[in-house]
Amino acid sequence: MTSTVWGSGRFCNHLIRNLAVSLVAEKHDLAVEYSCQENMNALGLHLFSGTQRHSTTLQLTEDNYFQLCQSNRITYNLDSCHRFFQRGDIVRHIRSYLTNQSVKESIVNKNPFSSRYDSNNDAFVHIRLTDTRGSNPGLAYYLKALSMSTFDTLYIATDDFEDDIIKGLLAAYPTAELVNKSEVETIQFGSTCKHVILSHGSFSVIIGLLSYYSDVFYPQHREGHIWYEPSAFDIPEWKVVEFTP
Repeated sequence: MTSTVWGSGRFCNHLIRNLAVSLVAEKHDLAVEYSCQENMNALGLHLFSGTQRHSTTLQLTEDNYFQLCQSNRITYNLDSCHRFFQRGDIVRHIRSYLTNQSVKESIVNKNPFSSRYDSNNDAFVHIRLTDTRGSNPGLAYYLKALSMSTFDTLYIATDDFEDDIIKGLLAAYPTAELVNKSEVETIQFGSTCKHVILSHGSFSVIIGLLSYYSDVFYPQHREGHIWYEPSAFDIPEWKVVEFTP
């Protein structure tokens, strides 16, 4: 049986992997056991699981992903647990699915903050720190991105509220509000803000992908500071922010 349960990474690594597998599974009616199912449901994501269980298993990779998507028939289960599927072309494929009207409606209707969609002029900043602190684009990026918009309330979400970057933002914007919610609710709230400023990594990618009515900004890719797949942010409508560190 195809399964994503043993895949590595934090929540949004699982989320992207699940979506990538679901799209292949739907094409080939594969039975799938998914990781993080409760959180998937909370976001309004209905992942496909069909009837086909095979006696052999094939590694699903970024390199054979579209070949399998386009195949007329496959006769094996898929092992996706060793890959992340965050290459730009796959992320754009997932985005196409997420913007399908019925999928979008499901996500919007599940969002407890849905009344905020397309009805505010707030800014939301996601700042990934902790284990990737040394690769963070830094305060200069966030200040530059914020200067590119006029907004009402600034909301800040992070995994380390004591970091100097957070202190710097609060010094520049003393009325900013800190968002200390669950992973799912942080994504849901952030994606309803008009101006969404991303950090790096899969959590930021998902916030951006679900920000249906927002201007989305992301930092330029700096050589030597990339621990994630940079092409995941290459969404045509998103705005790259060039800055001096």
